[in-house]
Amino acid sequence: MCLLLVALGSGDAGADSALKIGSIGALDTMATGQQQGGATETLMIGADVFRNQTVRTDATGLVDILFADESTITIGHHSEITLDDFAYDPDAQRGNLAVGLSDGVLRFIGGKISKKTPVQVVTPLAALTIRGGIGLFSFPRGEDGLVAFIYGVEITVTGKNGTRRSIRQPGFGVSVPAGGGDPSEPFRLTDQQLADLRAQLESVASDPGRGMPTESLEKIQNFGSKDPLSPDKAHGRQEQPAAARQGNRWQWRQDG
Repeated sequence: MCLLLVALGSGDAGADSALKIGSIGALDTMATGQQQGGATETLMIGADVFRNQTVRTDATGLVDILFADESTITIGHHSEITLDDFAYDPDAQRGNLAVGLSDGVLRFIGGKISKKTPVQVVTPLAALTIRGGIGLFSFPRGEDGLVAFIYGVEITVTGKNGTRRSIRQPGFGVSVPAGGGDPSEPFRLTDQQLADLRAQLESVASDPGRGMPTESLEKIQNFGSKDPLSPDKAHGRQEQPAAARQGNRWQWRQDG
């Protein structure tokens, strides 16, 4: 089996930490990358990303990372993630992808890997997996965590005590207490919860030409008060104030 891993270096002992695993596909305002043991660098569109690299955004920053299997992760405002692992065999269309979410918000859009193997997202409060589709993960440092299942096969949420919840219904979620307690039972997400997540993944650039590029992706689901999957009431998580940004209802999308 030939796994798609590109090593940058000459085979020295540190080469494994310098494995190219993806690239920056879109960027808004400010994001930085720091390879293991290295200096912090400002990221640019098209820049390579590497195994064990930490990526951070500022209060208005957004960044898309693209992987060879067509998976995409979007890192929201004021967030920090670590690219723990990526390996992909394009012939078998199998591999593995693991990301650490230390702080903030992450959106995952599945590619080839997640169709056959769960993708792992590790947070300070719970270990998550996602099969196929789209998931949103919000774990601001010191606050309750929220997992939102938008589309796909399944998301699992395993708490520190080993309690595991599975979400298979689009528009449902699970909350995780900030103190590290057991994840909640799956519940229908509220419009406000979805709006808060949306705000963390939207461009706040005053110049529309400098914002995140519009994805040419096929609409899969709208969530709102007129939809069959409309959330009803808050459940398992205290609501935050409504986002100040106004506009059309966000459309969740997936590659056609």
